[in-house]
Amino acid sequence: MFMLCIKVLLALSLMASSVRGYGQEILLPAQDSRPFCYEDMCRCYKNQADCSISPHLHFVPKLPADITDIDLSFSGIGSIDSADFFTNVTGNGITSLNLDFNSLSYIAPGAFDKLHNLTHLSMENNNLRSLPANTFSAATLDRLQEVELSNNPFHCQCDLKWLAEWYVTKPHVFQKSFEEQYTCTDNLGNVVNIKEILKMDKQACLMKHETCVLIITLLTTFIAIFTFILVLMACGKRRITVPNFGITLTIRNALSTWQRMRLLNSSKYHYDLFVSFSEEDSDLVMNQLKPHLEDKLKLKLCIHHRDFHPGRNTLDNVQECVEKSRRFLMVFSSHFAASPWCQFELSLCQQLAMERRVELVVILAKAARRTHCQVTPSMRAIMKTHTYIPWRQDADSQVQFWQRLTAVFADVIMAQQLCERRQQRQQQQEGQELVQIAIVGRY
Repeated sequence: MFMLCIKVLLALSLMASSVRGYGQEILLPAQDSRPFCYEDMCRCYKNQADCSISPHLHFVPKLPADITDIDLSFSGIGSIDSADFFTNVTGNGITSLNLDFNSLSYIAPGAFDKLHNLTHLSMENNNLRSLPANTFSAATLDRLQEVELSNNPFHCQCDLKWLAEWYVTKPHVFQKSFEEQYTCTDNLGNVVNIKEILKMDKQACLMKHETCVLIITLLTTFIAIFTFILVLMACGKRRITVPNFGITLTIRNALSTWQRMRLLNSSKYHYDLFVSFSEEDSDLVMNQLKPHLEDKLKLKLCIHHRDFHPGRNTLDNVQECVEKSRRFLMVFSSHFAASPWCQFELSLCQQLAMERRVELVVILAKAARRTHCQVTPSMRAIMKTHTYIPWRQDADSQVQFWQRLTAVFADVIMAQQLCERRQQRQQQQEGQELVQIAIVGRY
């Protein structure tokens, strides 16, 4: 009952209203009720259809065959995505189309091409910021006799140049003054007459388009190459050779590698390796590991009986030296398992290795199977989850041992080289500054 009353009141109000056409107004007779011609979406009178009472239209409804003028104003239309928007009325011979006071921001190319008799088109007071030349076909432009596009927030771009040129060649087509009603906003936020676009050089517009295409092409190529490199890194197929050492470093995760190198390059480290071992294994460390790592690879080792500060608390010595070391080397043996200090160093090094995302390198002092070794539960857990390097006496095994050990510390070697270069540059800069100060002091 309530809806019936609303429709009656609406019909009475429309009986006294006028229908806006192009170049004329038609006053509807008082006795005409303007019946609905498509459910409750449109009202028709003679050859005119008023669909402005239908909010948020997504298509033009099917209308009687004699309808030639359609009013779609105030319908909340946001875009016309294709010519299918007018499919239901392509056979009507539509000559006049009113799309005023909508929220149109996009019109698909050729959207009006199926309206073969369209001569009057109005789209003022919408949200059109651009209107490319392919919006209208050449045949549609030739048919249009009256056009209204004023009061749209156009942006002064090259794709509006055709509109200004159209006005210059056919000013009679536009209902309102182009100088007063047609404006656009330039890149500086200034509102200017749309005819200012004619001052844009055609070659410059083409260059802008080509520049955009070039930038998009370069970005696409870069993304494709970067993705390909990441895939290779993830698969472990990309190898980087470290100069002067003949070392190949397999990068499995680009992000973790970058984070690790950033930490290793820090200047806060005083030692390259902290070596944790039992006194009973000193012969292996001092006569085998130290000559190769310190003398040949130029790595600075932290060895407790040599580098701990005399007179300081042992716990403080261990903690300070571990924190000042880039990487950690554990020499596992039955003696290591029996030493409380070695177990303390292992726990501390394991914690820092996890925080820094670096490997905990383990050397097994004896070639016996780990099931026969007398090790602690924490040592056994590390040996099950980490690949250790066994030490053997035969020549072939030792060659393989040194190759594996050198490869493990390749990142430390790289970090050491980078730090040395950084220190050299700083010394050179300081020397240049001293020379400049001396020259200034002389004069």
